[in-house]
Amino acid sequence: MAMIMKKPMNELLKQVDAFTESALKGNPAAVCFLEKEHERNDSWLQSLAAEFHLLMTCFLISITGSDLLNPPCFFL
Repeated sequence: MAMIMKKPMNELLKQVDAFTESALKGNPAAVCFLEKEHERNDSWLQSLAAEFHLLMTCFLISITGSDLLNPPCFFL
């Protein structure tokens, strides 16, 4: 069964190496930057995490804007 999305997904999705300072070491983890104005329920978040096939997925939601002097802050 295909899921039909009513709005395009503008989130940024990345895979990172967690708990290491070197590439290709540590634990792979998914990081998803979500837009604040789009509320996501637990079922949607779990479905997105399952798409990565990784043990860990982190969802970040921006709580502040950013500029050169003030880096953005996120809900984790």
